[in-house]
Amino acid sequence: MDRKGISETTGAIMFILGTVGLMLMITYALGVLGEPAPRVRGILSLALVNTGENLWSFETLGEIHSSPSTDGQRIYFGSNDGRVYALTPSGNLIWSLKTRGPVVSSPLVLENNIYVGSYDGKLYALESHTGRIKWSFQTESPLLYPPSIQENLIFLSSPQTGEIYALSTEGDLVWKQSLGSPLSSSPLVWENKLYICTWEGIHILLAKEGKILWSLPTPFPPLTGLCLENGRIYLPLGPYLFCLNAENGERLWYQYFGATPYSPVVWKGKVYVGDEAGVLHCLDAGKGEELWYYATGGAIVHPPFFWGEELYVGSRDGRIYGLSSENGKLKGYFQTGGPVTSPLLLENRLYLGSSDNRLYCLNLGEPVMVLRWRGEEIKDALLLENGRIEWKNLRLRVNGKKLQTAWAALNGNPNPGLVSLRKGDSLELLPLFPLRAGDKLTVAYAPADQLLGFWRIGVRTS
Repeated sequence: MDRKGISETTGAIMFILGTVGLMLMITYALGVLGEPAPRVRGILSLALVNTGENLWSFETLGEIHSSPSTDGQRIYFGSNDGRVYALTPSGNLIWSLKTRGPVVSSPLVLENNIYVGSYDGKLYALESHTGRIKWSFQTESPLLYPPSIQENLIFLSSPQTGEIYALSTEGDLVWKQSLGSPLSSSPLVWENKLYICTWEGIHILLAKEGKILWSLPTPFPPLTGLCLENGRIYLPLGPYLFCLNAENGERLWYQYFGATPYSPVVWKGKVYVGDEAGVLHCLDAGKGEELWYYATGGAIVHPPFFWGEELYVGSRDGRIYGLSSENGKLKGYFQTGGPVTSPLLLENRLYLGSSDNRLYCLNLGEPVMVLRWRGEEIKDALLLENGRIEWKNLRLRVNGKKLQTAWAALNGNPNPGLVSLRKGDSLELLPLFPLRAGDKLTVAYAPADQLLGFWRIGVRTS
């Protein structure tokens, strides 16, 4: 090849390189390429939570004896640290309110308000979504039991002074009645009458004015509350459970247990009651015949919670037990670090407090994946509508393919729309297809092509 050919070839190459360089400079200047996307800092955890296992727990600074309650959007409970708490169903704190004493009673939820008593002797009326105090009412005794309500009247018991208060929903005193003996329960309302236990027996009052209609002395001090169902009173006394006519106190039947029973409850024609020896008894509500019993390792002082054909009951052995309500057969249990409260069920989630200072949330549905993010905000992470996910800047893949979900929720909400992932957020996922041992899961931040986590089902690898 002659010099002229070489020169022309070299010139052509130089022209091409120059053109490419110029194009790169222009696209950079116009922002087509731009700076590389910054990486996000944080820790992403992933867990596969099976049926009956713990989804999360929330720690307070005191023992929890207050059974949780809900309005369907928030979980409310008190703690011995003196606070009332409101959490999302996924365990994030919404607000807390400090009182001047332990909060052991269960909050009463009514419309947009919650009513809860404290050891400081006050009943607090709080705005449910903010925790703002709307009003408070001071009594002369620590408030140990939750209030009751009927027709815009709130009833509360002052245990040490033996007094019953009736308040308006604005916090004004309507009437007060002294029963002359310490109280051992919340007032129960039935057909415009109040039923309340004192150490001397049962008292029945007119709800609207507080007038005592009749009283029934008992041979043993009632140590816990009674149960009212279908015109019958189910009353624990000493080692017995009595069934009485609610109109006149006539005894219908009784059952001997050998240990002090607590807090009976009626469900589908059966009476369920736990006792000091740790035994849960199931009786025929009409005749009092024992149908079955189940023994735990600690006293059962709270009533069980029912879901379908199952019941859940807490024990002072630190366990929550799942039993068949038909025959008492054990379905499973979960161990906490202390005696547990009566549980609460909300959409396949069981919530319970424990004396180990924690509120627990157990999964009663199908196994779910839980992603928790603790770090910088991930903008436009995903689109979540009606429980279905479209992955955006956050991408989760199973064996290299995008994870498809049958249901998902961010912080308990299955329909938040386009969301950014923030510190503390929890994403629950129910895969469309079951995950199998050995499946590989990866989570990446797409703009920076940044791997946030890699797992293999059955073994955590990083």
